[in-house]
Amino acid sequence: FGNWEGDLVTGPRDGKNGAFLTLIERQTRYYLMIKILDKRAESVNAALYTLKENNPRFHEIFKTITFDNGAEFSGWREMEEKLSIKTYFGRPYHSGDRGSNENCNGFIRRTIKKGTDINTISREQTIELNRAINNKRRKLFQYRSARDMFFSMLKNIGIGSNEVYLYQW
Repeated sequence: FGNWEGDLVTGPRDGKNGAFLTLIERQTRYYLMIKILDKRAESVNAALYTLKENNPRFHEIFKTITFDNGAEFSGWREMEEKLSIKTYFGRPYHSGDRGSNENCNGFIRRTIKKGTDINTISREQTIELNRAINNKRRKLFQYRSARDMFFSMLKNIGIGSNEVYLYQW
């Protein structure tokens, strides 16, 4: 528990019209959509720093993150230092190295079409879509949801659901 996959879901190809930083916890498949203004490495890092600031038990929940090789993750050294976590990168052109994340990104695309300016998506829409993904029952978990699995795991390591704040966007 605590090993995550990360990626970006962007609007128009220019990357200037917002993006979702997406993270999925590998064991429980719990998914986070963090809205950022653009796909610059500084924006990605700032979103992760905010996530850490809002979660006092961050280090128990986030141990590693595996990204693709996009330029938006080029600030990984600074990220490792400030977050005190280890970052990894998938092999180039092998999106299956982060298959769970890519699968959930596909759920976003069923609702928000490619080319849509992510900055036009409201906070409420983002939270609603994120909750729908996490509440989806999965055969993998004997038809329990990723949300159930995640909060069960938190309970197992002594973290109450009131100690985790993941929907600030």
